[in-house]
Amino acid sequence: VLLSLTSVGLTTGVSNLSAWYQALGNQRVIDQVRGQAVKLFLLLALVPCGLLLLFSDGVSVYLLGDARTRLGLMLLVPCLVLTGIENLQKHYFYGTGRVCPALCEAACTCGLNGQPVTVKDNELGIIEEAWEQGLMSPRPPETRTGRTVAVVGSGPASLTCASDLAKHGYEVTIFEAFHTAGGVLVYGIPEFRLPKTIVQKEVDGLKELGVTIATDTVIGRTITVDELMEEQGFEAVFIGSGAGLPMFMNIPGVNYKGVLSANEFLTRINLMKAYKPDSDTPIQHPKKVAVVGGGNVAMDAARCAKRLGAEVYVVYRRGMEELPARKEEVEHAEEEGIIFKTLNNPVEILADENDNVNKIRCIKMELGEPDASGRRRPIEVPGSEFELDVDCVIMALGTSPNPLIKSTTKGLEINKKGGIVVNEDGLSSREHVY
Repeated sequence: VLLSLTSVGLTTGVSNLSAWYQALGNQRVIDQVRGQAVKLFLLLALVPCGLLLLFSDGVSVYLLGDARTRLGLMLLVPCLVLTGIENLQKHYFYGTGRVCPALCEAACTCGLNGQPVTVKDNELGIIEEAWEQGLMSPRPPETRTGRTVAVVGSGPASLTCASDLAKHGYEVTIFEAFHTAGGVLVYGIPEFRLPKTIVQKEVDGLKELGVTIATDTVIGRTITVDELMEEQGFEAVFIGSGAGLPMFMNIPGVNYKGVLSANEFLTRINLMKAYKPDSDTPIQHPKKVAVVGGGNVAMDAARCAKRLGAEVYVVYRRGMEELPARKEEVEHAEEEGIIFKTLNNPVEILADENDNVNKIRCIKMELGEPDASGRRRPIEVPGSEFELDVDCVIMALGTSPNPLIKSTTKGLEINKKGGIVVNEDGLSSREHVY
């Protein structure tokens, strides 16, 4: 039964699963496994959720049962912790059940005749109990290699890389541009979706593993990749700086006061606490806000603006069914009173005599034939322009990599979208730069 609970059970290994019996250590857990064996086996006999995750996230084991039993801890943790069960150290535990896209639920066969299994909720319950029981304590390596690696950025990719390297005995230093480590986990995702105390646990765990974290260090400005290797002696560099360069619409008025990127808006709220009256960099408390875009970031920005007391519109050029945001996030936004202006697209932002935003002009859209992405192409409806009274416009249209690192690193090959070109091992065109 235990081997049937994973789409790659043989590679997980009987010894590892047995170790988890010992880790949980009581007959109650074993009885609960037996009690749900039939249900688990039948659900996993048709494993699109497991297969989808195997090829997308590298995650192959999921508890498809009652989260209250917590029996999934012995199955969930081994597949998320890529270095093995014996460390009980974490990879993406801060996101498990909280901010993951839940591709498994979208592919769950239970959804054919009803609701899919609530994998996210199960994961969240399992991991929270694991934290409470002290099963997630990091274990520093017994020996050190003496080799040094610099990790640029401190978001999910960098935290995971640093954790893996530290557990293999490498001396790792993380360089973070902001004053707090955590990357998008602390500056991008709101507190109501991901409490920052959880991220801090992850960062503290890395420190216990021996990882050094240098904040307020902008790679490419404070120090370059070349200087890290040539002057400071790092043998390798991992670049996990993310995509922090926001996109704006090419329409009149985007430079008026009150037009923000979702990146800036969320960073100032989540990281800088600029909504507080005593903030050194206070943020505007708008009365009416238009959030342009329909993804998860747009939902985050809209819900944050709502918490500032604003009336909030989400302006999206396709329909409700085409919203790229997770259904759950859209439902939460609707429950909180966010107004969706779908099948509408901004064409101009207007302002008063002091250049403060006071309106956004939109045009109605209709859906035509599918475009290259497979989604139906939005087409303007002639003569359908209208205006919304707003004093703030937030652009949530996606991001691209900041060009700072590529422009200051010799011989670093970049693709047309600004991403670093790498081989199948993650190695860039520069030796020892990943």
